[in-house]
Amino acid sequence: MNIIFIGNLSGCGGLSSSNRAYAIGLHDAGHYVRIIDIDGPEIKAILNIEETQKLSLMKERRIDKDFFVIHSYNPNLFQQLIQKEAKLNVFLTSTYTHAYPAFWARSLQNADQVWVNDIFNKSAVIGCGIDSNKLRVIPRGVDKKTFNEDGPKANIKNFEDDHFLFLSVLPWERKKGWDILIPAFIIRFKDEPRVTLLLKTWKNPDLQIGIKEIEDQIRNIKYQFKNQFGSDPQCHIKVIQHNLGTDQMAALYRKAHCYVAPIRGGEHYSSIMESMSCGTPVITTSNDKLDFLNNDNSIRFDVYGDSLVSLDPDENILRPWFAGHRWIDPNPDSLAKAMGLVYSQKDKLEPIRLKAPESIEHINTSIGFMIKYLNGEKDNTPFKKDTLNDSVSL
Repeated sequence: MNIIFIGNLSGCGGLSSSNRAYAIGLHDAGHYVRIIDIDGPEIKAILNIEETQKLSLMKERRIDKDFFVIHSYNPNLFQQLIQKEAKLNVFLTSTYTHAYPAFWARSLQNADQVWVNDIFNKSAVIGCGIDSNKLRVIPRGVDKKTFNEDGPKANIKNFEDDHFLFLSVLPWERKKGWDILIPAFIIRFKDEPRVTLLLKTWKNPDLQIGIKEIEDQIRNIKYQFKNQFGSDPQCHIKVIQHNLGTDQMAALYRKAHCYVAPIRGGEHYSSIMESMSCGTPVITTSNDKLDFLNNDNSIRFDVYGDSLVSLDPDENILRPWFAGHRWIDPNPDSLAKAMGLVYSQKDKLEPIRLKAPESIEHINTSIGFMIKYLNGEKDNTPFKKDTLNDSVSL
């Protein structure tokens, strides 16, 4: 099958990571794939030799007839990038708020199919007027050749190996909950000198926030707690902003005792899935979008009631198509309690650790669904929406 894949393919974020996995997965399945990368000149992901070679090969290919197109990027651009000569134009999309932006829905009216990763997004897209006959669910998957339990663990500079390590991989945006995570961590571990929170982030080209600004924000939070409690917190917070390759990221996941994702919203959950695939237990927000999580394979903490809250004004300015939208409101006290239980009752993490990798689909599963849908099959996948309102008690 001839396939052109147009999307963010070289950046550090979850969308680019997912797109690379899909493109390489299609290539490895024997399809003739050409990629068109629309990522800008900002920081690029570091890839291993095999990934680099495959993506370079796909970038140089030319396809001019009898082809399908998979689009995966900001839907605002779809009308500019639609390929009218294609047999099908398919758009893979998701939203990180309670609804799908109406502007995006209008942009996708000309798509032949619209693919989403879960039942939440399927409902959201239908709610915005997209024809339900166009909708298909593609289950999420990861490259288990890279993200598995069997590889090496990372060596972290200036990190004591007898420390308990919490890890969070996140762009420095409030939707990922860094402003909840840091205070919750300090509150719970202010008297624990052998506990470290490692934040792996990257420069945000839209917000222009670098390592200095991030460290200044963390320092200000620590200063507030020093004024409140009368002494410096004994726990440690370390920030890594330099670029890491996929093999290095897998090693970093394996190194952590627990991965933490206090998200308000998010379109892509690559780091949660990659961490679980590497056998690292995950703490995250009670969120019905995360339909691959359950009480056996993860630890979830509470949000404030059942109501959603409005996005921050800064978020509306940065992404105006989400103006008026809402997202969940994580409870930092519940997060602090969950992290404390994980640390104090480490033995109870083992069943969750063992269950996590088998809960994550291989990328080949995602590819199989893509090919079925391109061949005209309808979406009759037996997806069941889990009830995710109750947090796990360890």
